Amino acid sequence: MKVSQKIKSLRNLRGITQKELGKQIGMDAGLVSRYESGKKNPKLQTLKKFASALEVPIYDLLDLEEGIE
Repeated sequence: MKVSQKIKSLRNLRGITQKELGKQIGMDAGLVSRYESGKKNPKLQTLKKFASALEVPIYDLLDLEEGIE
């Protein structure tokens, strides 16, 4: 599962909106939407913010399968 899908899935599991998640990490809902849709890839610092807000370790957001042969 891609990082964008994991963020969206975990947000939905927590029952929070993009606006609420964005407020927790200091960005607007539109930017959260772009991360969730895969139109924008989060940098490490942003991933840390998502992980903290979603109450998961950062490695839960990473796509560790990608690039492994």
